[in-house]
Amino acid sequence: AEVSTQTTGRFKLKYQPQLNNTNLSSTMEPMDVEGSPVCLDLDSYIGQYSGNVCLQRLKFYVDNARPSSENYRLLIQTAMDCKNMTVYTDAVEALSNTCPSEAIALNVEWITQTSKYLTNKVDRLEQDLKSYQLSQDKENIRRTHQMLGDHYHDCGDLSNAIKHYQKSRDYATTVNHTMEFLLSIIKVSVYLNHWTSVSNYIKKTEHIENSDPKILRRLNLAKGLCEMSQKNYHQAAKIFASITCDNWDNEAVITCIVNTLLKLPVPRIHLYKLPVPWIPLYRTPPISS
Repeated sequence: AEVSTQTTGRFKLKYQPQLNNTNLSSTMEPMDVEGSPVCLDLDSYIGQYSGNVCLQRLKFYVDNARPSSENYRLLIQTAMDCKNMTVYTDAVEALSNTCPSEAIALNVEWITQTSKYLTNKVDRLEQDLKSYQLSQDKENIRRTHQMLGDHYHDCGDLSNAIKHYQKSRDYATTVNHTMEFLLSIIKVSVYLNHWTSVSNYIKKTEHIENSDPKILRRLNLAKGLCEMSQKNYHQAAKIFASITCDNWDNEAVITCIVNTLLKLPVPRIHLYKLPVPWIPLYRTPPISS
């Protein structure tokens, strides 16, 4: 078939004409991207997000954009604000390697203070945990494990986060507690790209009666991601299409969708700017009901 060329901003896209077939996995080919990354007001873009989500999106942009000392410095400062020492040290090293003339030294004082702060916070929570275990206060034991999981998640230590979320399950006494545990495991498993775990824990939620639209939305988003990881793009699109537009407000999940798309053979144009990433990325035929 004749290859068409379309220019979009500073990108030139080449793709095969769409075939009349409803099987996306067999008809869709990845677009080849030529040219430099799209320029944008990075400060304004990143200002829309906060915490770990902000750091992940900024890191993606910096890793994929043309090397810039200004971008690396913004990533370094954001990593410091999020107290993520791994991203901080990696960014300082990357700046030294790509822009040697503007390299900066590791802030040993900040590393020492941050390490001390994080250690003290964990020590305090673990001391509380021991106290609750002695008094057999199941609810506070569960809450403390959840808090430790949240802490490690915010610091980017996902292996420890999932460990404490799993421990909270043993002290769940209500349906809401169980659902909170399952959603936490699903969230971290998505970040880790452990799609078998995501699928297994989604199935566990199906045995719990739930009508909360926010929870149902998160579960559907996770289901769509699982389908995408299996290259079942047509089924993923149907799942995402079932979610109304005003429900696309979960920054963390949307970031996971973007990061997942980057690992799959799909077009990568403007991924970091899409509020509903999948819609413009696929040359989708009409979806049958």
